[in-house]
Amino acid sequence: MRHDLVEFYRKRNEIKSASQDTQITDWTKAVKSVDDSDERYSNASALVQLVQGQCELFNDDRDRAYATFQQNGHHETWDINSKGFEKWLSFKAYTELGVTVNQTTYSAVIATLAGFAIHEGTKQEVFLRTAPIEGGYLIDQTNDNWSAIEVSVRGWKVVSKPEVKFIRSSTAAPLPDPVEGDITLLWNHVNIPDESQSLVTTFMIESWRPETPYIILELSGEQGSAKSTTHTRIRQIIDPNQSPLRTAPKDVQDIFVSAGNNHMASFENMSNLSPKMQDALCTLTTGGGFAARKLYSDADESVIEVKRSIMINGINAVATRPDLIDRVIHIDLPRIQRYESAIKLESKFEADFPKILGGLLSVFSRSLSYLPIVEIENLPRMADFVLLGESIHKALEIDTSFLDKFLGNRSAGLQRSMEASPAAMAIIKLIDDTGDYSGTVKDLKFLLDKGYHYQNEGWPKSVKGLSEALRRSSPALREFGIEIKHLGHKRDGSHVLIKKLENDDHNRHIVTSQQIPQPPMTM
Repeated sequence: MRHDLVEFYRKRNEIKSASQDTQITDWTKAVKSVDDSDERYSNASALVQLVQGQCELFNDDRDRAYATFQQNGHHETWDINSKGFEKWLSFKAYTELGVTVNQTTYSAVIATLAGFAIHEGTKQEVFLRTAPIEGGYLIDQTNDNWSAIEVSVRGWKVVSKPEVKFIRSSTAAPLPDPVEGDITLLWNHVNIPDESQSLVTTFMIESWRPETPYIILELSGEQGSAKSTTHTRIRQIIDPNQSPLRTAPKDVQDIFVSAGNNHMASFENMSNLSPKMQDALCTLTTGGGFAARKLYSDADESVIEVKRSIMINGINAVATRPDLIDRVIHIDLPRIQRYESAIKLESKFEADFPKILGGLLSVFSRSLSYLPIVEIENLPRMADFVLLGESIHKALEIDTSFLDKFLGNRSAGLQRSMEASPAAMAIIKLIDDTGDYSGTVKDLKFLLDKGYHYQNEGWPKSVKGLSEALRRSSPALREFGIEIKHLGHKRDGSHVLIKKLENDDHNRHIVTSQQIPQPPMTM
């Protein structure tokens, strides 16, 4: 027993429990042959031994350490540095070893376990909220049973033992058990215009597909348009959280920190986004990282590397850069005409929630049946989202083209982008007045300053500034029939060609598919 610390502490705990008056210090020293100064070391060693006996220790492709253990008839997976694992470890230390773990001992145990997980454990993939599997997807319900919802072309069902390892944040909230229902119930609880409902439906389902680039849903409207309520309801269905709405980020680091702990990055009351923050949102949708020094005194970096679905809301549109607009679905919310109490609205939503979830899952399942056979010539950017949208239109028996709806939404966003760019507006006026332009950026700057200078904030103050503005505005201007070609640097400076596009220069998009039978609603 001297060499089995777990068994030693079990026996020690039994003696203490048998009589509160029993003094076991002498017994402890005799059995362990140690003095009191070794108590902390022994506690740590016993805890490490206990965890190794009850947990599967492993790491992911970024060398983060995890533990999987059985609890109340199910398996749980936690980051070794998480609060969830700390609570489990403290509970086991008290109930099985009879000790209370102090912070010093806990830190030593975690460091040791992380070393075992990284250097001796296998490399495995973990998932947050959703995971792709063969033939479909799993969506973590994030409940006490650690069950998940499986979606495939055959339908959907709740599974008690998911085949992948899910992790969760401390603020994640559970999804209810879905029941067979109807997606149209959702529109009774959110203020989404009829013409935008299939865009929102596609955004929600795309948020459960982690292997494709995510898209951003931007909700705008005046006070009284139920932006926060609509935002919260949609978030509750995709990725419930104890704090579904987060305050507007102050900088790029705020964006990545919030996104790092949740499947969905969710911000409200956005009033403006700096160019760097807009670039950060673009990075989040396709996957990327933010790095900062851990301490000013060392050279180590702390890296947050994530890929997230994103929702934002505000009175005005804040996505103004074309690269971000390509990734944004913008919805203008109408003003609410009739108000009800928040308590009553919440009660109605909770009653419909399982049916709404079941209806959305059924649309997801049917769309997976159509997805392999939908074809679009000359796919636009965000091709995966567009293909899914066309499949959802088929699943919902909507006759209109999802592609047209998507391109119309993007065109409106690019129009807003141009209106926010005085240089772009000046280029449009110049080409309308004079036709094509070919020459240096320097001469173009002189020409614009002289006859087309918009007295707005953001007017480029240098030739380099104009060149950068032209590159940023090129996608938006192309959408409206003006092409900018950068011809390179010559002896007299950088040259550009700006011309009107002919109709044949615009991409044409053709959607084709074949009909297939409807799959079952549930499995």
